[in-house]
Amino acid sequence: MFIELRSADLAVLNEMAENAHILPGFALLDARTLADFRPNIVVAPLWAGDFDIIDVAARLEMLGYRGLLYALTRPLPNSAMVRAELCESCKGINIRLLELPR
Repeated sequence: MFIELRSADLAVLNEMAENAHILPGFALLDARTLADFRPNIVVAPLWAGDFDIIDVAARLEMLGYRGLLYALTRPLPNSAMVRAELCESCKGINIRLLELPR
């Protein structure tokens, strides 16, 4: 499941996107959506206009999601620090960074 990704990001993730459900907005992420699509992997931007990956992780954890969550981002100057912060903030979710080329 992809949450509110840009077209350019979807193009890079084309192989993954083939069989994915694309959720056009974070507000649509609810119990029914998870029950309908039962994703093994959720991909969302590290940050977006009105939410960030910690918001997504908190919502997924509240809904009982136990799959992988990927935080999509451009290359970061210190990805290890960001990864550590995400793991500390999102202990109930298996979260990973997915850095795309520029």
